[in-house]
Amino acid sequence: MSRPSSWPPPSSPPPPAAGPGRAALLGEALALLLVLAAAGYLRFTHLAENPGWYSDEGTIADIAQNMAEGKVQYLALGRSTLLAARLPLMPGLLSLLLSNSQNTLLTLRGMTASLGVLSTLLLYLLVRTSLGTAARATALLAGLLHAVYPFAVFYNRIGFSYNLLTPLLLIAAGGFWFYLDRGRRVGLAVAALAIGLGAVTDLMMISLTAPFVLVALVRRGRDVLWRLCRRHAAAGCPGLPV
Repeated sequence: MSRPSSWPPPSSPPPPAAGPGRAALLGEALALLLVLAAAGYLRFTHLAENPGWYSDEGTIADIAQNMAEGKVQYLALGRSTLLAARLPLMPGLLSLLLSNSQNTLLTLRGMTASLGVLSTLLLYLLVRTSLGTAARATALLAGLLHAVYPFAVFYNRIGFSYNLLTPLLLIAAGGFWFYLDRGRRVGLAVAALAIGLGAVTDLMMISLTAPFVLVALVRRGRDVLWRLCRRHAAAGCPGLPV
């Protein structure tokens, strides 16, 4: 005679929480593409004519053109890495793009417009990574706001060196978060590299040195000494902190 079965049957453990489904990820990717498309459209449409040319753009373009020809010179000024109060990274990057270009100023604006679109993507990734999958809508909203913010759009359409600072600042912020959240020194190193590259783009980036030291002290104070020792070891490579 069979034993009577118990009712209700014993409860089974709940299944593990599933991550975002394929449809959710596909929708997020599509929304991100639309945000980046909006950022690109607002920054590249009629880029050559609007806004009018600015004098600083001509200065950067002339320095970059001379760099492309193997000269460190601006008009009649030469033999100086600080030409017309311009630090070398922005003209140096532009000079790499000028070999196949006939319009130096338009190439400069195309470069800064591209940096604006890159900044939109980096902002989305920073918010998405730091807040987790539950913040997908927040990350998309942050990217959208940067994509359509009039002041950001206007600045990205002009060939200012400040446009290179924005992605470097976001990379530094990502490095800070990675170091504070996981305690990995690679995050601190990425932040230091971004700050160092920013410092040879525009001097205002040096203001991130204080937050860098503060973040290192909050997590592990000895990492400040680690960074200082590494910096002395690389004294022969100025402008690139380690």
